[in-house]
Amino acid sequence: MAFLGDLFCVDGVVLFVFGLLTIMSIVDTLNLSIRVSGVLTKRLAIALSLFNILMVFSRMSNMVQAPFVGGMVDSAVNEAGSGFIGPISAAANYNSYLLPEQIVEPRFRMLILAYTFGAMIGAFLTPTFQAVFSKVIIEFETRKSVFRAMIRILNPLNFFRLRLPGRRHFERYTNWRAIPTGFLFWHLLVTTFYTIGVLSALLAGAMHPELRATAGTLSGLVNGIATFLLFIMVDPTAALITDQCINGQRPEIDIKVMNFYLIWTKILGTLLAQLFLVPMAKYVGWAAIWVNTISKQWSISF
Repeated sequence: MAFLGDLFCVDGVVLFVFGLLTIMSIVDTLNLSIRVSGVLTKRLAIALSLFNILMVFSRMSNMVQAPFVGGMVDSAVNEAGSGFIGPISAAANYNSYLLPEQIVEPRFRMLILAYTFGAMIGAFLTPTFQAVFSKVIIEFETRKSVFRAMIRILNPLNFFRLRLPGRRHFERYTNWRAIPTGFLFWHLLVTTFYTIGVLSALLAGAMHPELRATAGTLSGLVNGIATFLLFIMVDPTAALITDQCINGQRPEIDIKVMNFYLIWTKILGTLLAQLFLVPMAKYVGWAAIWVNTISKQWSISF
C-alpha cells in the first residue's frame, strides 16, 4: 500500500482536496443545465437566481481547498533535498533528489482528475437535476420562499428519483448539426484554462521558489484567457440559442442538445488540461520573472 501511495502521490491532503474539487466540478457541470430548466419552465431569470444556492457550496469548497493546495507547494519547497519528502513511507527518500516542481506536479495531476471525475458525475446527474430543479422553480414561484426552495434542492430524497441517462438519452441529443460547433471548441478551451488556472500558477511557484508569491498572484494570466473566450466566444452564442428556444424560434430540444455537448466538451477540457499544465506553468513563471525584473529596475531608478 505504501508503494501505491508513492506511485500515485496520494496522501490525506490530496484526498481531502480531491473531494472538495470533485464537489466544485459537479456543481459547475450542473450549472450548464440551468438554461435547460429555464427554457422548459419559461422562467430563466428565476432559474439563474435559485442556482446560486448550490453555488454557495461550490465557493465554500474552493475557499477551503485553496490553502491546502498552496501548502503542497510550500511543503515541497521546504522539504526538497532534506532527505525525506512526505509522510507516505520510508521508501520516499528518493524524493530528496527531486526538484519542488517534480514533487508537486503528480499531485496536481491527481487534482485535475478530480475535475474530470466531478464532471462525469455531474453529466450522469443532469437528467435528475433538470427534473428536480424545474419543479423547484415552479414551487418557488408559487410559494415565494427561498428557504423552501433550498430545502427542496438539497433534499437527500432526490437521490431516490435518480434518472441515469440511457441509450435513448444519447440518441436524442446527438443532432450536433443544430448547434454551432465553433463555440463548442471555444468552450473546450475555456474549461481547459479554468481547470489549470490556479494550479499552473502554483506550479510556477514551485519552479521558481524565490518568486512563488509573485507567481501565485498571476493565475489571472491563465484564467484571463478563459474569461475572454467565455464572454466573447461562448456565452453570447449560448444566450442566443437559449432566447431562441424560449421565444419559439427554435425547438426546445436544441437547448438540450447544446447542454449535452457543453457537458461533454467540459469533460474533454478537463482531460486536455493535463497537457497544458506544465506549458502554462512555464508561461506564468516567465511572467513572474519579468515582473520581478521590472520591479528591481524601478526600485533602483527611484
